[in-house]
Amino acid sequence: MAIALSPELTTILVSMTPVGELRAGLPLALTVYEFSVLKSLLLSYIGNTIPVLVIIFGFRWIMDMLSSKLAIIEKWNTWVEDHVRQKWEKKYKRYGALALFLFTAIPLPLTGVWSASIASILFQIPKKQSFAAILAGMIVAGGIVSLITLGIIDGVDFFVHSE
Repeated sequence: MAIALSPELTTILVSMTPVGELRAGLPLALTVYEFSVLKSLLLSYIGNTIPVLVIIFGFRWIMDMLSSKLAIIEKWNTWVEDHVRQKWEKKYKRYGALALFLFTAIPLPLTGVWSASIASILFQIPKKQSFAAILAGMIVAGGIVSLITLGIIDGVDFFVHSE
């Protein structure tokens, strides 16, 4: 027996996914479900905000709890933190929350709220500042994805200026 999800819930769930985020949920809502732009944005923003809240306000607690119980998690957690900090810390220290905003606002693969939220934890950017920057970036990304999905702007021309 298959469970049918409402189009609204499906949009929220797709927008919560680490790879798809609102880059997948918003076009789904606009083109497949033919929701209004406002409804599509609202549902996508709700779905995309949930991981931000969980990661920024719960990730460190979850990782600390798991690390105290499982040595392999502690080892992995330490390796990830050291590896990421060595590679990116200088840029994040210099740009802070602005980097989180830009990283979220540009809707490309491997950018978005998941990556920015994890970066905010790794670089210990204050939670309120991180949350505000990521949400602002998400709003901009939603606008860009909407304009591309509706054909108002060309996505390729927007991201790659070809002569």
